[in-house]
Amino acid sequence: MRADRSSIKRKAEMDQKGAILIVDDDASSCATLARILISKGYQTDTAATGHQALEKVEGQSFNVALVDIRLPDVDGTDLLGPFRERQPDMAVVLVTAYASIQSAVQALNQGAAAYIVKPMDMDGMLATVRQVLDRQRLVVENRRLYEEIQRELAERKRAQEALAREGNLLRTLMDSLPDSVFVKDRECRFIAANAAQLRLLGLQAQEQLIGRMDADFLPAETAEKRLVEDQYVIHSGQPILEQERVTDRKGSVRWLLVTKVPLRDSQGRIVGLVGVSRDVTQHKSLQDQLRQAEKIEAIGRLAGGIAHDFNNHLMVINNEARFILDDLDPDSPLHEGLAAICQAGESAAELTSKLMSLSRSERRETRVLNLNQVLEGMSTMLRRVIAEDVNLVMRLDQHVGKVRADPVEFERIVVNLAVNARDAMPTGGTLTLETANVELDEAGVKAFPVASPGPFVLLAITDTGSGMTPEVRERIFEPFFTTKKGGAGTGLGLATVYRVVSEAGGGIAVDTEPGQGTTFRIYWPRLEERQERRHPRSPAEALPQGSETVLVVDDEDYVRSLAVRMLRGLGYNVLAASTGPEAIQLCKTSDQRIDLLLTDVVMPGMNGREVVDALSSADPDLGVVYMTGYGLQIIGKAGLDPSHPLVQKPFTTEKLAATVREALDAVATE
Repeated sequence: MRADRSSIKRKAEMDQKGAILIVDDDASSCATLARILISKGYQTDTAATGHQALEKVEGQSFNVALVDIRLPDVDGTDLLGPFRERQPDMAVVLVTAYASIQSAVQALNQGAAAYIVKPMDMDGMLATVRQVLDRQRLVVENRRLYEEIQRELAERKRAQEALAREGNLLRTLMDSLPDSVFVKDRECRFIAANAAQLRLLGLQAQEQLIGRMDADFLPAETAEKRLVEDQYVIHSGQPILEQERVTDRKGSVRWLLVTKVPLRDSQGRIVGLVGVSRDVTQHKSLQDQLRQAEKIEAIGRLAGGIAHDFNNHLMVINNEARFILDDLDPDSPLHEGLAAICQAGESAAELTSKLMSLSRSERRETRVLNLNQVLEGMSTMLRRVIAEDVNLVMRLDQHVGKVRADPVEFERIVVNLAVNARDAMPTGGTLTLETANVELDEAGVKAFPVASPGPFVLLAITDTGSGMTPEVRERIFEPFFTTKKGGAGTGLGLATVYRVVSEAGGGIAVDTEPGQGTTFRIYWPRLEERQERRHPRSPAEALPQGSETVLVVDDEDYVRSLAVRMLRGLGYNVLAASTGPEAIQLCKTSDQRIDLLLTDVVMPGMNGREVVDALSSADPDLGVVYMTGYGLQIIGKAGLDPSHPLVQKPFTTEKLAATVREALDAVATE
C-alpha cells in the first residue's frame, strides 16, 4: 500500500513537472535522455522517426519535444509546422551534432524554442528544458490572462448593450409587436400607430397617418363600416371583437381579427379608442387547407383499409384461379371463363393499388441501391433541371454503403431538392451533392421520430442560395406550406420528401441561414454487406424451390393456408400458426429447426415485428420475410428492419418463391 502511494505521489509530481517527447533514431541516446529526465521527475515518451512522432503528438499531450534534426524519414525542422498545428503550446528543442550559427538562427526563426548541440551536456540540457518549460508556462498563463481580460471586456460590453436595450425598450415596444396597434381620438382620427399598422396601410412614417381617418386609406364601404364601429365603442364604452375582410392598396384580400376598446383618461372619461388588428389571412388559409387535408386523410384511411382487406381476398381469388387455370386443358370450355376471372383479379389488384395511392400507401418497387450510381446516372438530367449559371458538383464517397429504396422515388427526392435549390439561386451559384457513410447513436437520431441508432448513408444537398429564416425553416415540411409566389408551388414537395424518408426509417435535417445557403441532410438506413439479398439465377430457370422448413404466421386463415399451399408446392417443409404466441410455442415444441419465418406485419395481439424479435433472439440465423396488405409505409410505422424483405399482398407464387429463396440463400452465405 505504501509503495502504491509513493508511485501515485511520484506520478503526480511528474505530471506537474511536464511531459517530454524524445525524437531520435539513436535508441541508446533516446534511452539515456529518457532515464535522466525521468530521474528528474519528468514524464517521457520516445519516437524513432518523424512519422512516429506525429502519431504520438496526435494521441498524447506534451509540454516539450526534444527533436534530433537528422531523422531517417524527415528533417527535424520539417516537424515544427505539423507539431505547431497539432499542439500549439508544445515547445520544440532541436538537437544536432552538426551545429552552426546559421543553422541555430534558422531553427529559431522557424519556431524552435531552443537549440542543443551533441554531444550534449546533461546539466545544460536539463537547464534548457527547465527554461523552455518556464517560458512555455508563462506564455500559457499570459494567454489565459488575456482571454480572461477579453471575456471581462465582452461581458462589460454585453452589460452596456443590455442597458441600452433597457433604455430603448419603451420606445420600441409598440413597433416590435407583430400585430397592428393604433389609437384614435373621439373624432375617429388616428393619433398614434405602430410600425405594423403603418405597413398595413402602405405608409412609411407616423406623420403620414396622424390626423387622418380610415376613409383616406380604405375603400369607402370599408371605411364607413369602421367608422360606425369606432363610434359605437366611443359612445357605448363597450369593446368589440370581429373578423373582417379588407382589400389593401395592392388589391390583395386580407383577413383581420380586430379588437377595439375604449381609451379613458385619468378621470375615466372616454377620449378615444385603442385598436389591435391581427392579420389572420395565413391562419384562415391554413384552416381551409387543414379541413381539406382532413377530408383527404379520412378518405385515404378508409381507402387504405378497404384496399388492405381487398388484398387479402384478392390473394386467394387470384392465386386459386391461377392454380386451376394452370391445370386446365386450354381447350376446356372453362378455360376462357377462368382466364377472364384471372384478368379481372389483376384489374382488381390494380384498383387496390390506386386506393393505396390515395391513402399514400402506394406500392413501391424497392431494391438494394448504390446511391452513388443513382446520382451519377442523374447528373445529365440534373444539369438540365438546374439553370445554366448553376454549377453542379458531386462529391461521392466511393466506399459508401448500400440502401433499400425505390429508385424512382429516390430520384424524385433529389430532383425536388435540386429544383428548390435552383429557385433559391436566381442569379446562379453552386449545387453540391455529397454522400458518406455515417453512424448515428441515440443522441444522433433523437431528432428523427422513426429512425433507430445504427449505420446510415448520408446524402447532403447544399446550395449557395438565399437561405431561410428560422420561421420558414420551422414550417418547410408542413403540407401546403410554400414561399413561392403566384401559385408556383403546391407546398407538398418537401412534405413528400419528409414522408418518404421517414417511411424508410431514416431522417432529414436542414441547416440554413438567410443569405448563407441551405444544406439538406438525408440519412437513409444503410444495409450491411450480408443484408444485400441476391439470388442469381438464369432467366430460363424454373421457379426457385427448396427443402428447408418455413414457418408461416398470419391471422387470416385463407391467406395462411394459401401461403402454406404455395410453399409446399415449391418443395418446402411448412409449419403454420395463426398468432404470434402460437408461433413461439410451435418453435419451442417442434423437433425441426425452422430456417425461415414468413409473417404478416399487422396482427391482433402480437405483431409481426414482435414475433421476429422473439424468435430471432433464440435463433439469430433465422431468415425473415414479412408480408402485408398495407403499403410500404408500414416499415417505418411498425419499426421493421428494412433489410428484411417484404412482399405485398396479393402476391403470386413467383414473387413468393423468389423472395423466400433469396432470404434463405442470404442466411446460408452469412
